[in-house]
Amino acid sequence: MKSLNYLELSKCKYKFSDSVYFVFLLIFVIPFTLSSRIIDPALTPRMIVLALILCIYSLELLFSKKFNPAVIPLMPVILLGGYTILAFSSTLYSINQIEATYDSIKIILFFITYIYITDYFSRKRDGDLISHFLICASILLSLTGLIQFYTGKLYNIPGSENIYSFFTNRNLFASGIMLTMPFAFYQFFTANRIWKMLASV
Repeated sequence: MKSLNYLELSKCKYKFSDSVYFVFLLIFVIPFTLSSRIIDPALTPRMIVLALILCIYSLELLFSKKFNPAVIPLMPVILLGGYTILAFSSTLYSINQIEATYDSIKIILFFITYIYITDYFSRKRDGDLISHFLICASILLSLTGLIQFYTGKLYNIPGSENIYSFFTNRNLFASGIMLTMPFAFYQFFTANRIWKMLASV
């Protein structure tokens, strides 16, 4: 599979890591996440946290020089980059430009997250790590939802009073749990006893 090395980015020599571009991009993006005028205000603190985490991680990569763009597959970058440009272009013709701009900012944050995750696992070469993380996340989401249902507590999450686990929409909650199931099945059939037990939860 062709990677960003196809564009000879890996041959370019910079004083710092190539992640310096993402640092500047995140500095530009973070102010746009500070919005309370979107349809779902519960997203605001979560997008702020994601942007700050990415910014801190970008700074770590900047000085450690661990980031290697040559390992990033080229085609997903082209598709996601093109979609991001299309999303920003569509804000010019959107009825609700604030919401459209915020959606575009989310796409940028998810785009950077994809690149960093790909780079990280190319260095660690540990595919089980993301499965373990998603299994733990699904258990946390499920337990939070059960506690809310049976006790009526844990509803004081900023942004909305009607929540389902950490989601403001029950369909999104169900979708989030369903997306973790393939990873749980994978660990159930391939992992050791501890992770099989956690995956079966």
